[in-house]
Amino acid sequence: MFWSDDQLLTSELDLDKAPVVANERGLDWFLQNKGNNKWYFRMLNTMEYVKKETGLKLDWNYDSHVPQPYQKDAVLDVFSRVPYETLPGFCINTIYYGMLRQPYTKQQREVKVNFEGRSVTIPTSMKLYAGHDPQCWNMGAKLFFIGMFYEKSRWEV
Repeated sequence: MFWSDDQLLTSELDLDKAPVVANERGLDWFLQNKGNNKWYFRMLNTMEYVKKETGLKLDWNYDSHVPQPYQKDAVLDVFSRVPYETLPGFCINTIYYGMLRQPYTKQQREVKVNFEGRSVTIPTSMKLYAGHDPQCWNMGAKLFFIGMFYEKSRWEV
């Protein structure tokens, strides 16, 4: 699994059945919504590279900020073929799944709830994953999750 520090798993998950998750913003969205930050340029570079190398025009991206299942052999194969360190760089999940031409199995909105910004809005129902930014974490999301997981997991005991 490829996992970042601002992603939380909120229920049990069989890792062999973890969904490949996509975000609805694809190449056309990035071409129409010009950004001016490193992430935008990396994503545009990633999508254009995937299209050039595989012929696949991505109408979505895989950098949905949720844990993503990876296969070791495929990681080694993809990153041996991609000039990953060239600027402006690549978005890791989108280059990985794009080069493999792997379809997604879930959209981000189906499996993730976000805790972001200056207030904590408690969701009416929790999804498989939760994401947070530092501001919301410090404004109360941390307490929400401590309350949600007040007992130690079997790995912490």
